[in-house]
Amino acid sequence: MRSETGHAIFIETMRTPTGKRLKIARCTCGWTSPPARHTHTVQKHAAAQHPQSFCPTPDKNRYATRKDAELALLEFWQTMRTGKKELRRAYECECGAWHTTAKPSKPSWAEAPSVSFR
Repeated sequence: MRSETGHAIFIETMRTPTGKRLKIARCTCGWTSPPARHTHTVQKHAAAQHPQSFCPTPDKNRYATRKDAELALLEFWQTMRTGKKELRRAYECECGAWHTTAKPSKPSWAEAPSVSFR
């Protein structure tokens, strides 16, 4: 995955001398995460230690602009087959890229602060 800053993180699997599999994250700038047993642990390290290259949804397609993401939605809708999860909208990710999702938008009242009645 490549971010707006030009960094790209790749999750790799390595083996210890005893044969145990560990995951590490490597960035194109040379940064490497500490090894961990699970991919999500490595992603958490990358988010905390190297935030300029982290994407919380690295498996999703990344689009540079909203227009590119919406064009991908249009193409999906035109070629959609039954059985596929229907994509609904584009959104800007915290990594700076645009993604598409099947989740509906949150209603505006969901973002309002909660009020306590005592």
